[in-house]
Amino acid sequence: MRRVYAETSAVAYHSRKRENETEAEYVLSVIRKAQHGLTILEIAQRTGLQSSTVSGRLGDLRKAGLVEEAPFKRKCSVNGMRKKIWVESPATGQLRLRMP
Repeated sequence: MRRVYAETSAVAYHSRKRENETEAEYVLSVIRKAQHGLTILEIAQRTGLQSSTVSGRLGDLRKAGLVEEAPFKRKCSVNGMRKKIWVESPATGQLRLRMP
């Protein structure tokens, strides 16, 4: 008897992620597509990454000057709680992400 399972987060992540794209680049591309920024949980939901992984990649991106916390919080669409919003840094322009 064959069972059919719903798509897992890992399968979703690998099917949407471009080949050779790092997790940080993937997180940044998702943030760039969002008009009003995203919470960590929203990024995790869209990427299929764990929220702890997203948090780590946001730290890397922040150190590189590519993302920043918005000066406000808003209701998260995942859990309904007021959360920090992450947005692309206005100064990034056409910078290319190169993480060590």
